[in-house]
Amino acid sequence: MKTNTYAGIPEEHAKLEQAKIVLIPVPYDGTSTWQKGADK
Repeated sequence: MKTNTYAGIPEEHAKLEQAKIVLIPVPYDGTSTWQKGADK
């Protein structure tokens, strides 16, 4: 079974043990003012 990597990075470079940088996606609604906006 083939796994997908972020941005098509080859699997030998996508291992956590070899990573110098790890990208963690975090949902953030920082542009709203008085009510939630990005989730609507």
